[in-house]
Amino acid sequence: EPFSDALAIYAVKMIGENLGKAVANGRDIEARSNMAIASTIAGCAFSNASVGLVHGIALPLGAIYHVPHGIANAIMLPYVMEFNAMAAPEKFRDIAIALGADVTGMSLRDAALEASGIVRQMCIDCGVPLLKEVGVKKEDIPSIVKDTITYARLPNNPRTVSEKDIEKILIAALEK
Repeated sequence: EPFSDALAIYAVKMIGENLGKAVANGRDIEARSNMAIASTIAGCAFSNASVGLVHGIALPLGAIYHVPHGIANAIMLPYVMEFNAMAAPEKFRDIAIALGADVTGMSLRDAALEASGIVRQMCIDCGVPLLKEVGVKKEDIPSIVKDTITYARLPNNPRTVSEKDIEKILIAALEK
């Protein structure tokens, strides 16, 4: 875990410093190169630590709505981060710091939740569509939940997940 955590937090820092630049100016070769490096480092991190609920929801979004896997992950990431923050508040606080947040004076919980807020804003800045913009409707949620709950890597999620939890996360994402 320390190895994966070190790789992950380094990748998060690089992404925070370069994603906006790369999206804003596709000719910024340094930012794009740094994003390629960050992507590789992140891949090394989750190859060791595995993945959880974000990927579990992204799979049916891809299968049912033909949403590219990276986009599906980006759509769901801030909502799942918010859900998971209470299970690993120090790690989520560290993510917020790696993304440039000043968490001085914040409670641990507020600092942890800051990470999901920053990621949500990054998604908006980068043009990640909302869940409703990829065709998901409220009546579709039960089938997404059914597919997600059977995901083999769900036990890796930092917080235990129920069908009701997945439903609440999807409703929150759909209402944005």
